[in-house]
Amino acid sequence: MFLTLGAALEMVLLLWLGLSPRFAHELPGDTAAILSFMALYGLAFLIYVAAVAVVAKGGGRLWAIIFFAVLFRVTLLPSFQVLENDLYRYLWDGKVLAHGHNPYLVSPADVERPEESCHPSEARALHALAKQDERPRHAFPDLGGSCVAPVYPPYFDWIGHRAVPTIYPPLAETVFALAYLIDPGNLYVMKALFVLFDLLTLWLLIASLPRLGLSVNWCLLYAWSPLVLKEFANSGHLDSLPVFLVTLAFYLLMRSRPIWASVTLALGCLSKLYPVLLLPVFIRRLGWKGVAVFALVVAAGYAPFLGIGLGSASAGLRTYAAEWEFNSSLFYLCYSLVFEKLISAPLDLGGRVAIDALAATKLLMTGILAAIVCALCAAKARRAIRKQPESDLDLAWQSLALLGALLLLSPVTNAWYLAMLFPFLCVWPMRSWILLSGLIVLAYAFHLPPEDFARAATRLAEASSWLSFLPADADTWRAIL
Repeated sequence: MFLTLGAALEMVLLLWLGLSPRFAHELPGDTAAILSFMALYGLAFLIYVAAVAVVAKGGGRLWAIIFFAVLFRVTLLPSFQVLENDLYRYLWDGKVLAHGHNPYLVSPADVERPEESCHPSEARALHALAKQDERPRHAFPDLGGSCVAPVYPPYFDWIGHRAVPTIYPPLAETVFALAYLIDPGNLYVMKALFVLFDLLTLWLLIASLPRLGLSVNWCLLYAWSPLVLKEFANSGHLDSLPVFLVTLAFYLLMRSRPIWASVTLALGCLSKLYPVLLLPVFIRRLGWKGVAVFALVVAAGYAPFLGIGLGSASAGLRTYAAEWEFNSSLFYLCYSLVFEKLISAPLDLGGRVAIDALAATKLLMTGILAAIVCALCAAKARRAIRKQPESDLDLAWQSLALLGALLLLSPVTNAWYLAMLFPFLCVWPMRSWILLSGLIVLAYAFHLPPEDFARAATRLAEASSWLSFLPADADTWRAIL
């Protein structure tokens, strides 16, 4: 039964692989392709749930979990990214850094129009760099067994959010540059690096679960997750790097290595910002010396890039924080039902300061998250004063609850953001979050062309995606309280 489920999931992924060329950039996925992808994802999720049920009953075989986990990733590695273009920004940033330029200084739009840039000399240099014809490698076997290598325009033309400088932290940029140095413009190399971090996370889970007194087979929750497979092996998102580093930090804390855990958590923050939220969770184990090490590593990571000034270095991140909203949960409810009705025009707060409905909602959600963190710190301080022990299971529970709260309150909840929960879901398998990892495929209805799909139905699918967060909310708030 268990091996049959693994084989069935592999068959679905092979169909997914065959469908993926319809999402090549010059052949945008049409309505039929998008709906086919969503159906295949749903089928993969049903098989995954059946496998989880087998593990929950004490079944499953570790060798089979590992074998199929590797096979699934090898299957999807050569596939075209489905409805994603982040890899092209990774390729560009890696090229910029590998040639000695600061990726935070100018945006791709500035590179296209150097004379309009605030940094024209740098923009002109990168304009010349962009003209170097390095193309992403896409090779795909056709049914006859030959290899079709489509001729694409340079990947620079495919970068999304072109007017925004990069938002990715220094360690992520370093990995992008490493991929460029290995083989410039090769999508497979970039994806392979992130799949490597993905598999290292699985290895850490296999090492960690027995130490927590849990069945090692619960690693299947991560290893076979369609969401993890899609976002790392297919789409090549960098989030596999911070997920690995956070899992490693947790593992090192279990092994009573607080300084190394501090270094690892800091590296996680240098690849994606969310791991800083776990500092209050880990602080009792890390100690003040560990916190100091954490701060030093983060400062050292950013130092080489701050010669352009903090304002320029954070321009992309500030744009992301101020303007982006997608597929949100409690944030969207609060924004659409309250602030959008209360604040119809920006409120002048004096001087050059004004606040609109979106900004007001973000301030409220930030305040709520800060209150949750403060409540957690107070609870941990009280336990420390009373000298109450804090188990590894407690740390995993607190981490899952706090990261879950972040997702529920965030204005942007891309599907791959959920991957940060999965190492902790292997310890605390909350059904609501597992369900959400399947339902979140509805968010891809955003890509359905209005001319081919009724606008009302598209809006319904979008609404369903954030409504699907509601069952997750209850479990998460109970975990926090």
